[in-house]
Amino acid sequence: MYKTSHNQNRRIYATYVAIFALQTGQVQADLLDSLTVNGSLFSEPLHLGLSESHGHPGVALALDLELGQHFFVGATGYRATDSRAPNRSENYNLYIGTHWGAQDKTQFDLALIHRSYPGDFSKSWDYTELQFDTHFTDNFALSLTGSVDYYGVDETNSLGITGSYVHDFTDNLFSRVEGGTVQLDGKDIDAYEYITVGGGNRFDRLSFEILYKANNADENIAFSRPQIRDGFVASLNWLIY
Repeated sequence: MYKTSHNQNRRIYATYVAIFALQTGQVQADLLDSLTVNGSLFSEPLHLGLSESHGHPGVALALDLELGQHFFVGATGYRATDSRAPNRSENYNLYIGTHWGAQDKTQFDLALIHRSYPGDFSKSWDYTELQFDTHFTDNFALSLTGSVDYYGVDETNSLGITGSYVHDFTDNLFSRVEGGTVQLDGKDIDAYEYITVGGGNRFDRLSFEILYKANNADENIAFSRPQIRDGFVASLNWLIY
């Protein structure tokens, strides 16, 4: 009697283990299906129209994970070849956010982003941004980006307003225009405007893009902008997963 009961218990336990393994495997498969991994090579990294590496090239990686229909988390990072202070040539970002749609082809994204710069130990550039994006179509979007202690500068708040438009000439060939203004209210830190214009070509899992960037930002010792020169920026992007 004990032997029969013991075997039954083993079968029940094995059934539970099998069900749990199947469910766990399905969860892992769903997570993998929701994961996107992108890599890129760039001539210099840009954020809100300004270079962060004195115009030096580097490599970047981005991971984005969808959690259900409305939430997402992710991480991005880059490493450029520059090592001169002020050094923002190494950057890692973590973000969490939500998105929802109002009507056909209109989508809203709200994300909290923490930006870290571990490369220069003489100064902490770390800060947190709140970003709100509105995608009116697949080609046109507006973005609001706000932060306190912008680039680690105490009591310096920022508000960036950016508009971008992508025009598809063919399935592969496209042009891009992005322009914006960044308002800064810190001590001895001036607002500036910027624009990038260019285009590129899409392949199966690759895309190449070249842009010309220009801004009217002024040099500022307190802000220590690493690079404000105008010029061309190129990137090669590929979908890894």
